[in-house]
Amino acid sequence: MGNYGAKVIGAGLDETYLVGSHTSGAVLRTQGWANELSGFTITSTDSRFNTGSLSDFGLQIEPPDTSSSAECKFGNTTLVRVTYQPGHGIVYAGGFMAASLNNFRIDKCKGHGLVLDNGTITSRTNIRRLGGISVQDGVIQDCVGHSVKCGGENETDNRPYRIKIENVDMFRCAVAAGVRLENTCAWIFASNSIIERCAFNGYDYATGSFPDGFGQGASVISGLTLTGRSVHVLNNRFIDCSSYAVRVIELAELSVREIKILGFRVSGTNLANAVFNEAGKLDVEVYTQNYFFIDDLMTNDELVLADDSAGALRFSGVTRGTLMISSNASSGGAALVHFRCGDGSAFCTIVSSSGATFSGSVGSLNGTTGTDGQFNIGVDNASDIIYFENRLGVSLNYTVKVLNSNATIQEDLYNI
Repeated sequence: MGNYGAKVIGAGLDETYLVGSHTSGAVLRTQGWANELSGFTITSTDSRFNTGSLSDFGLQIEPPDTSSSAECKFGNTTLVRVTYQPGHGIVYAGGFMAASLNNFRIDKCKGHGLVLDNGTITSRTNIRRLGGISVQDGVIQDCVGHSVKCGGENETDNRPYRIKIENVDMFRCAVAAGVRLENTCAWIFASNSIIERCAFNGYDYATGSFPDGFGQGASVISGLTLTGRSVHVLNNRFIDCSSYAVRVIELAELSVREIKILGFRVSGTNLANAVFNEAGKLDVEVYTQNYFFIDDLMTNDELVLADDSAGALRFSGVTRGTLMISSNASSGGAALVHFRCGDGSAFCTIVSSSGATFSGSVGSLNGTTGTDGQFNIGVDNASDIIYFENRLGVSLNYTVKVLNSNATIQEDLYNI
């Protein structure tokens, strides 16, 4: 579609289908001004889905690749479903659009669900930053890649601006390595943008796998990876995410500035951090813990330790703080621990304990390093790791909660 004011208006999602059978691009591409799309489903034949590539999108909205000033503005896409695609679901690429996507669903795509890009992802010759996209009231689910992939890493000037993503539910995305940039539901590099009233879910399938799996399974995917400048994350929900709800990173292309995260709810027991400010910038503001709710925010559910085995927890740098460790059995006991790890001043002090003998020391533990007949906790003076060693004679489960620390958790509880 290249005409000004062109329209594709269907009779409804279950009435009108655009079915792609080719493996040479998008099922539908629009490149004109003021195009309107509404009331249909975009899908693929089995042959296209099984043999197509990531460049075989469902819907592609991109101006002609004729010059850097080419534009396709004022497009409106509403009441559209994109499903069963060998590539990305919906792709916006190149230039300022002042366009909207609302009341939509994207699912069962082998690529990312929604891509916002400067044209790098479409191999565009006339690269131009994308801007002015409003995404509202939708669902993105069951995609191999990210629910939303906005911008690019190590790509020239690929940082969309004036992006608004509001009231979008995202789940069972980034379900496999290969397409995703990292294990996180959404990945966003933007400026002057807002992410508001969305839900980011971190669970995998309860039954089956992509593309036919269903249900709420294990918590294995983190929430949102974010970078850029002047981006606000407002009143979002992070459900059963793994490791972190929001991770702020620093890319070589641009220093992080003015990231604000406030008014959000986190639930689930598999989180290490609600907000992980890996960029280490003071410009990242989290509007105080009194402004959001954290349900059962732990390092992990449980660390299962057989007799004469060990586990560990890795921090992001030299760390000092306190933690609580408790067993699922009275014989395994519980302890409050004051510690420091990662440098020559490392120490590990058992402040109080019950139910078993606990011992703190400096040095790594591998399962049989410490004294037999007790539970040993060790801190490394060369790396940012704290070790947990079970020498109590039986297999036990332990829950660990970091009560306070100056650093963040780099790697969740793991067995050695």
